[in-house]
Amino acid sequence: MKFVALVCCFVVLPFVIKAQADKHYLDSLEKYLTKKDDSLKLLAISDLAWEYNYTDVSKAIKLNFNGLRIAKKLKRDYAVGQAYSDLGTSYYYKRDFDSSAYYYLLALPITKKVQDSMELASLYNKLGALYKERSEFKTSLRYSFLSLKFYQALKERHKIALLYNNIGVSYEELKNFKLAKNYYQRALAVNKKDGDEGGMARNYTGLGNVSITEKKLDQAYDYYLKASAIFEKLGWGIEYSVAMNNMGDVLDQKKQYAESVERRRTALDVAQQIGDIQGEAKYHLYLSDALMKMKKFPEALKHIQDAEKLSRELQSYEIEMDLYEMYSKYYFGTNHFEQGSDYLNQFHNLKDSVYSSELSGNIASMEVKHNTQQLRIRNAESKARNLKLSNENLLATQQRNYIILGSLILLLVGVVIFYFSNQKLKRQADRKRISAVLQSEAAERTRIARDLHDGLGQLLSSARINAAALDGSVEEEDEPILGTAIQLIDQAIGEVRVISHNLMPQALADKGIVEALQELADKTNAAKSTQINFTHPPHFTAFSKEIQVTIYRVVQEIVGNMLKHAQASEIRIELSVKGNSFNLLVSDNGKGFDPASLTENDGMGWNNIQTRLSLINAKFTLESGIGKGTSVTITGEI
Repeated sequence: MKFVALVCCFVVLPFVIKAQADKHYLDSLEKYLTKKDDSLKLLAISDLAWEYNYTDVSKAIKLNFNGLRIAKKLKRDYAVGQAYSDLGTSYYYKRDFDSSAYYYLLALPITKKVQDSMELASLYNKLGALYKERSEFKTSLRYSFLSLKFYQALKERHKIALLYNNIGVSYEELKNFKLAKNYYQRALAVNKKDGDEGGMARNYTGLGNVSITEKKLDQAYDYYLKASAIFEKLGWGIEYSVAMNNMGDVLDQKKQYAESVERRRTALDVAQQIGDIQGEAKYHLYLSDALMKMKKFPEALKHIQDAEKLSRELQSYEIEMDLYEMYSKYYFGTNHFEQGSDYLNQFHNLKDSVYSSELSGNIASMEVKHNTQQLRIRNAESKARNLKLSNENLLATQQRNYIILGSLILLLVGVVIFYFSNQKLKRQADRKRISAVLQSEAAERTRIARDLHDGLGQLLSSARINAAALDGSVEEEDEPILGTAIQLIDQAIGEVRVISHNLMPQALADKGIVEALQELADKTNAAKSTQINFTHPPHFTAFSKEIQVTIYRVVQEIVGNMLKHAQASEIRIELSVKGNSFNLLVSDNGKGFDPASLTENDGMGWNNIQTRLSLINAKFTLESGIGKGTSVTITGEI
């Protein structure tokens, strides 16, 4: 949970930051506002508004609007452009990024018109920083490279180092860690040579983030420690709190939770002291996560609730998602599975609406939700029919009090025959509905997988070929962008293939369950860490399509759990058929576990397996023990 964005929030703009404006200096600027000379007023307003950005941003905005009015009155294009730019900066400090972008873009054509290279470089830099805050990293890179080109021509080393760092942040967010590390190192080299401690601290933060992705935890911690010491020395509260929180991330990964909690408490205290509401909400949630890993659930809940109060003011999708995730962890950890499931569903629904790339997770969530809803509907219908039948039987009993014994016996026999006939018809109808649902689901999975592979996959391949054709024909500064585009297309092609295979493996669609399970075993065995031994009857009679798909999904989930948790060297899958029944055994020689702990840790996966199997009239039994391995037996009718 690295808090990357805030690292550059208030340091990317090309200005020298002051901890606190000198009161005497502010008073002298205020006096100029009473002068009749509008030119002097403009200079005083610009400087005074900049000082108030740190102490009273609303007052700074009011001053800048007054400056804009005077600049338009004087009909000075340069002054109008500067006033728009100052307004963009003030709204940036207020974290109203939409308004900030609006005024920066108003300033851009005016600044181009007056041909002020330094101011144009500064404005491009501000736009790059702004779009980075809005998570529009490709747009941020475009403006940052434009700014870099101007600053390199002007030989502004400090600004060049800032741009290198900001470009590194954007590449890090785009998950191009190689380029991110390259630009962080470029920035660090410049800042070390110039003795810029603040710049060095920002670069250490970026290098720490990249080190985490490289699993170099000790190196990452060392980078964050260096950054935090400098930020604390300079009095940069936001950056210091971020560095402390990032140190907590490293300690979490090293399972040193007590130390992680201390770092995150420090980050939270600093955010509260400086009035950083967004940081405060984030740190409450990160702190709650660390506390829950220490089983301190009541204390964790208080921090989650504090974050919820702050989120109403912030209206941030990112914080809202984190909030749902922490609530789900809290309720699952305290054995309140229904509430935990509700919050987990809210988390996934919001995540899917914001990040459409999470296609496979969305489909799986919808599948389970759909099957659960269908079961609830059928159960409700069954209860309603049984209640109606009971009422009819009661009324018939009252009327039959005056009927002779023989007629009563005949009537009772008729009711019994009707009841069992009705139940038989109901079961047949239910099976038809279940079969239709499973057939429809399998067909839809096959169609989506085919469309992804043949449609979107081909389009991405064509885009990859066209993008590669541009190699060597673009400007030098655009080569990293082209490289990133090709890399992202390659990642997208890989994701499409994985999603397509997860939706409907080709072997299952073309040949059936035996070939699909053998393919699953072969792919796992290729990794050489755990070997799967799959046995089946030599003359196997194929199941119906819906049963095959369900069995494959269940085996896939069981094997996945064993590979993740069992630490086994061997997994056995044994499929046998006798008459109209089948038996499937999946077992491992791993460390095993106490089945009684399922309700405390992760019983949801087994509930999902039981739900799937119930749809094909099958069931499973689970046997396991500490040090005895695990075996799952699935039985059902063909």
